[in-house]
Amino acid sequence: MYQAIDFGLWGSWNYQEYICSDWWRARSAEYKQKAGNRCEVPDCVIFGKVECHHKNYLRLGRELDSDLICVCRKHHEEMRGK
Repeated sequence: MYQAIDFGLWGSWNYQEYICSDWWRARSAEYKQKAGNRCEVPDCVIFGKVECHHKNYLRLGRELDSDLICVCRKHHEEMRGK
């Protein structure tokens, strides 16, 4: 079960709804472009197939660039403990 998140004017969404939202898709695409569509883990050479990962969840819906990191699937799974 995901915890509900208060998004102010957007109402309360749970995390899964947020990650599937058009807003998050646009925000993550914007950040991936800023990061050069490459994995930001040092010494990783993966380019193109990256995912946007939250370093923290303090500002969901209003993330700063410093709240995010682009990572390849391998590093994303490691960060998520899989």
